[in-house]
Amino acid sequence: MARTLRIDTAASPTLLLQKARRTARANGVTLIGNESSGRFSHRMLEGNYRRLGGTVIVTITYKHRLVPWSVLEGRLRGLFGGGPPRTGRVSEKSTARRTARHIRRARRRAGRRDQHQHGHPHRRRPPQSR
Repeated sequence: MARTLRIDTAASPTLLLQKARRTARANGVTLIGNESSGRFSHRMLEGNYRRLGGTVIVTITYKHRLVPWSVLEGRLRGLFGGGPPRTGRVSEKSTARRTARHIRRARRRAGRRDQHQHGHPHRRRPPQSR
């Protein structure tokens, strides 16, 4: 299932290709091509690109099912300068304490819920003898 993205960019073709090569090398992606067109491959992704004026057209020809389209599109737009990447910023602050607090709170709520709900709501209960 191929998908094509059109990304408008104001960067020069030479700078764009240098940035793409650096990023590809850092992420284990094979990038073959020049400023006007080329192809790329990785174990989770394959595709090609071409440049028409100020627009880069990227066609993804293979994507592993574990890679979400939204993440892939955000990273490509961030790479080519077509707006900010749609992935969140990496925080330097640890989220471990916050996560642990959320887990404890969820467990407390689940415990309260079990007091009001006897068994699974969709499961038939055996008749009780009187």
